[in-house]
Amino acid sequence: MFDRSGGTVLIYNQGGKKMKTYTVREIREYTGLTRKQLFDYEKSIPPVDRVDNAGENHKGYKLYSQEGLDKLSMAALFAELGAGPQRINDIFGAENYDRKKVINDLIIEAKRERQRLNDIITVADHMKEFDLTSLSYNPFQISEI
Repeated sequence: MFDRSGGTVLIYNQGGKKMKTYTVREIREYTGLTRKQLFDYEKSIPPVDRVDNAGENHKGYKLYSQEGLDKLSMAALFAELGAGPQRINDIFGAENYDRKKVINDLIIEAKRERQRLNDIITVADHMKEFDLTSLSYNPFQISEI
């Protein structure tokens, strides 16, 4: 329920309790999402859409509910762990979304990627240390060592 008295928008839940709302700027500060990412996720992550938004204040700024902030925070975490926009949309759209399992799977994948990058850095360090100019076909078999 919205109450526009006094020039501001007060948002109340079904029990009549006032809800905390967040502006785009606050959402961006909490989540680290860019403005574009925020609006892309708002359109695509069910149900972070117009229905889930808390509304707009008297200046026309969009307001988000705590639920909206929570979902956008999860989307930001998933993105930082390497999930692309389509995968994030699929995660939130899944019928039996299991947040703990999703986070666990993303952590495992991020650790694998970290190990892959560590291996590449090790090879690059060896190339630099030994002044190597080429590698064998397998990038982790240094040809001149």
